[in-house]
Formats: sequence, C-alpha cells, structure tokens
Amino acid sequence: MPRISVLIPTYNRDRYLIEAIRSVEAQTSRDWEMVVADDGSTDDTRRVVEAFGGAVRYLYQQNQGVSAARNLAFRESSGEYVVFLDSDDYLLPNALADLSAALDSDRNCDVVYSDGFVVDDGGARLAAISDYSPRPFDDTIGSFIVGNPLGLHGTMFRRSALMRVDGPFDEQMLGYEDWDMLMRLKASDGIFCFLPVRTACYRFHGGNKSAPKSSLAEKRRLSLIRSRQNAMDAPWFAGLPLATKQTFFAELLTRTLNGDRPRQRAVASLHAFRSLPDKVRSGLLYRLAVSNILATGAQREDRKAVVTTIRLDPLNLKAYPLLALLLIGNGLPEKALSRWRKAHSAADPTDPVTQILRSKNVA
Repeated sequence: MPRISVLIPTYNRDRYLIEAIRSVEAQTSRDWEMVVADDGSTDDTRRVVEAFGGAVRYLYQQNQGVSAARNLAFRESSGEYVVFLDSDDYLLPNALADLSAALDSDRNCDVVYSDGFVVDDGGARLAAISDYSPRPFDDTIGSFIVGNPLGLHGTMFRRSALMRVDGPFDEQMLGYEDWDMLMRLKASDGIFCFLPVRTACYRFHGGNKSAPKSSLAEKRRLSLIRSRQNAMDAPWFAGLPLATKQTFFAELLTRTLNGDRPRQRAVASLHAFRSLPDKVRSGLLYRLAVSNILATGAQREDRKAVVTTIRLDPLNLKAYPLLALLLIGNGLPEKALSRWRKAHSAADPTDPVTQILRSKNVA
C-alpha cells in the first residue's frame, strides 16, 4: 500500500487539473496514491482524469463544497501520510520525498509544512510565501486563533493526526475550512514542524474563492463566523491567554462582523466575552463603537455602547470625547467628523497572498 495519499478536490477546473496531476506524476518519490474528488463538475474533468489511466483514482459526488470533497477523498484513501492539493495548484518534484522524509525523521511531528511560491494564472512565479508570511511561525494555539499562519499547499499530515478531528473538514463551511481544521488540529495537541524547502506553487487567478472580489465572499464570511463560534464553544477557549482572547474578539467584532450589529450584540452577550476583565471589555466596546461609526455612521446603540464602555472603565479617557460627539447627533459638523474618522481609521491587515498581488499590481 502506498505511504502517501495525494488528495485533489476539484470543481470545474479541468484546465488547471491537468498540471496538478502531472506534478504528482513527476515526483521523485513513487510511493503515493492519487485521488481526485470531483465535486459535481460540469466541464471535462472526468475526461481529463480518465486520460491519465490507472495513475489516478476518480471519485464523483453531487456538488456539496470543497470540504465534503476533501473528506470523501480522505475516507477513500489509505496512505499513512496525507497531502491536500487544490486542483489549481501544483507540487514541485521534490515535495513528497522531502515532506515524508521530515515526518519519518521526527515521530513526534504531526504536520510538516514548507515554503512555496505564489504564481499567476500562467505559472509565472510572483514571490515566495515566506517573503510575506514568516516561516516558521509560533507553534501555539494562539497563532491559529488570531491568524491563519498556514495553508494546505506544501503541507503534509499524518493520517493518525487528522483522525483526531471531526471530518477532518467541517462540511458546512464554504470558506476558511482549512484554517478551521488546522485550528482544531492544533487544539488536539497537534505538533507542527517547519521544513525550510520550497515544495509547492499556489496559483492565484480570478476564480479563486479567496480572491478579493470573489462571488463567494459572503459565504466565506458566514463560514468564518461559524469557525469563530466553534472556537468560543470549545473547552480549550477559556484557557487561552488574555491577550489572545482580546485580539480574537477585536478581530471578530470589528472586522468579521463589521457593521453587523445583531451578531455583534450576540457575541457581546456571550459568557466568553462577559467573563473578560471589565477594563478589557471596555476597550473592546470602545473599538466596536468606533468601527461601527466608521462603517455605517452613528446609531443610537453606539451611544449605549460608549456609555457601557465608561461604566466598565471610568478611566477610559478616550470614550468621553466620543460620547460627546455622539450626543451632538446629526448636527455634528462634517469637518469634525472627518477629522475624527481620520484619527481613528487604520489600514486593514491583509493576508500574505493579497500583499503579494498588490506589490505586483495584480490586485
């Protein structure tokens, strides 16, 4: 039986799938099986796979999303080591040999990750991932809670580690499912190890679900909300460092739920939030009020939030001038509002891929 399972979920990407399959066939290691899970494609995906003969095992399902496709391929494979390869990405020839050797050499390691390249639609290399995302990263649960330090490309898992998490992918998520799975794997005491080689190429094109203007943006946001809720419900969340919780709630309330006041109120009423120290909650509610005003303009509940901010921490001096501005209401001079917004606005943090694309004038 092959030691390595390369699992390729795909949906209507026949033009890229060919290169992904060929990159597996070109590996210096031959101890692998390749499984393509077709998530209801309507293009020539089946014909493309069948042209490779017995080198590829083809599975078909009605369209259910990438998480369900990955889980199907995982259930139907048998390798001790697992690589999830998106059908628009591809491996470098050394990938399977180098990654499996790293797992062989360290029996305590559950996941080995490496470096790689971001490439454009035609395969031209734009930059290395490590140019924008530090390698190695801090291997703590906090790293996975407040950020997404790792992608699936250039990463190999022990099957035994993946068996510790449900799914392993959450099939109700249509975005951020990889981040969610990696977070849950780390929470199960998973050990991540860095291999300082380049093993994969992540292809960016207009059809990526993570593209800045993707039509799936709202579905991805809802998936991220689900993942954040799952984290708050997990038994390990209470044991996180206070600084990690503070960052988690700041990002959730002011970015993920930006302008979504009903969900913001729901989060602020949860025990996980209410159990924070009063001073921390005060600071978070102040940032929330600022964020909402910048996003949609002042509303009555923003004034209530600032009042609560002061009640929780009377020494939060930033809240008093904001409350004064809110009490002025609609008569607030536009010039003063403009200055206030400028003073409190900050550039949104961007993921490494978006940084790369902007630096190359691609996005």
